[in-house]
Amino acid sequence: MLMVLMEPAAGQEAAFHDWFDLELVPDHARVAGFQGASRWVCVDGWPRYMSCYDVDPFDVLEEDAYRSITGQNFSPWSQWMLSRVFGRQRLVLRELTTGRTRTPDSAHGLVMLRFRGHRGSTVRAALDRLRLPAICQARAFETSVRSNAETAIIIDAPAAALIPSWSAADLVEALGPDAASLTGVWRYVRYVRSQSVWQWEDHVSETAPMQTAMPPNQDEPGDDLPI
Repeated sequence: MLMVLMEPAAGQEAAFHDWFDLELVPDHARVAGFQGASRWVCVDGWPRYMSCYDVDPFDVLEEDAYRSITGQNFSPWSQWMLSRVFGRQRLVLRELTTGRTRTPDSAHGLVMLRFRGHRGSTVRAALDRLRLPAICQARAFETSVRSNAETAIIIDAPAAALIPSWSAADLVEALGPDAASLTGVWRYVRYVRSQSVWQWEDHVSETAPMQTAMPPNQDEPGDDLPI
């Protein structure tokens, strides 16, 4: 799975959504191995927007077809937009659980728990102790070797309200020693597109370095980071 988190600068929301919906997601969907894409709005946590791509085989992220649309090969529109976002993070996640499906189209709620370090064996064992309704799907992941070492639990359900909200005591009981490595719990609802149509070409003269007015990105430096 590939997850990308970021937030547009003030006044760039329409541009941001059109860039994702009209260029970024369709470009990724044309790459063999990208089996599904979904976008999410964070209702508890930051940054505000997350995109999720189910990838199989995992190695497609190292192949030329993917590299041709990302990193140093970003389109002019992507380069323009990436100078106007902040909080940018990229998580390349390898699934540890088996027998699960990709993120279903019927899922409209998603919760992600993130942990420092690779601790998949113990985090995976904690899934049952989270006491999730049967309608929820829970999967455990670890980041790839090219990312900072993290473990994640990702839970999806037909509605966000179906995924429990845990107290701190609940999480300590369910996660045991791994609770000390928990960095946060992010809650999302599925993004629904409006009908705005925005063209970046109409704004290419806006050359102000937007980054100077924004907090630094939360990932590797440089605008050649893949998405």
